[in-house]
Amino acid sequence: MIENKLFTKRFFIFLILPLMAIFLAGCFNKSDQSSQIEKSGTEGKNNVQNIDEAKDKPSLSAEELAEDYRTELKNILQPFFAGSTSEGIKDKVLNLKAPAKYIDLHFSLVVTLELIEQGKANADQAKIEQGLEQLDVLKIEYSWLGNNQL
Repeated sequence: MIENKLFTKRFFIFLILPLMAIFLAGCFNKSDQSSQIEKSGTEGKNNVQNIDEAKDKPSLSAEELAEDYRTELKNILQPFFAGSTSEGIKDKVLNLKAPAKYIDLHFSLVVTLELIEQGKANADQAKIEQGLEQLDVLKIEYSWLGNNQL
């Protein structure tokens, strides 16, 4: 009788408890998957709405995007070229969306403006001069950049 109770206790501990744990883990895993499916379903609906909204908006051609970029960039740089200030110019340039045609210009301009900012922050005239020289090179490569007349 005592052996029978020990057998039942061991049977319960070593077989039934692990099986119950596996069963419960499987149940929780399925509920997590179903909630993920529900979430992704609503995200999918939002994506479809965003696509539909994008279709309704008139798309700009690459040349129109480039022209908008040139205009915005010239407006941002105008105070800098006029000599009034360089503060915040780099951040404004970073906020612009550069078309593929002007990616190199955009990158070079940000690096140049950063160099000038560092020079001013550290009172390093050599860095400022280097930045201004790089800016002159960019104005030669992109003649419209140096033309302040809009």
